[in-house]
Amino acid sequence: MAADIGGVAMISGISSEGVSINGLISALGSSPRGCSNCSEDSTKTQEAQSTSPNKSELTEEERREVEELKKRDAEVRRHEQAHKAAAGGHAKGGPTFSYQTGPDGRQYAVGGEVQIDTSAVSGDPDATIRKMRQIQRAANAPAEPSSQDRQVAAQAAAQLQAAQREKAAEQAEKVAGGQANSAEESRQIGNAQEVQAQQVRAQESKIQDAQASDARGLEPTGGRATENASNAAAAKLYEGLQAQDGPKPGRFIDVAA
Repeated sequence: MAADIGGVAMISGISSEGVSINGLISALGSSPRGCSNCSEDSTKTQEAQSTSPNKSELTEEERREVEELKKRDAEVRRHEQAHKAAAGGHAKGGPTFSYQTGPDGRQYAVGGEVQIDTSAVSGDPDATIRKMRQIQRAANAPAEPSSQDRQVAAQAAAQLQAAQREKAAEQAEKVAGGQANSAEESRQIGNAQEVQAQQVRAQESKIQDAQASDARGLEPTGGRATENASNAAAAKLYEGLQAQDGPKPGRFIDVAA
């Protein structure tokens, strides 16, 4: 991609592999050669052709055109290199250039292209956010971004926002899931506490019933014990009386007159 230096910048749109950032700038002024000899081969060099005219044979207008082509060539290369450097690993190879043959018979870069992968990272919004931010930097890296550069940056911004919404939705889902789990845990804890309380109440009831039963059982037992003790004491007293010297049971006592 090249800056628009007195010409018309034409940049291709999104390709099937990503974004094709391609700058094609028309020749300055009127040139009999125009751009009909432009080549898309990035391996082209600026070597003079065998039929190159001697520089001294160029007209003043042709010499001016050669100087403009040299400036454009340098600008195109700087422009594309800025994209490449900022894109990092998202650039698919190095820059490729289109060339124009100047009046001096040399090849000059008048357009360039850097293939950049702009696809979202499936299932990873964080990675997509990082990637789109880098693509924005790559699109705006040249000193004079073209209209297509700005369009690419805008497309990356849109994908970045979509990834941010996806991330926010995932976080909200996690929070909701955590709250549901917390509510379920609280319910289970409440149920366990209720069961424990019921067990305690049941145990207390058993203890109270046992105490009441013991209290009822002591009353008759105590009465019988007292009665038996009294009977035993009476029998012992009777035996004692029999052992003393005195009238025996069943005998009459003669009393002298």
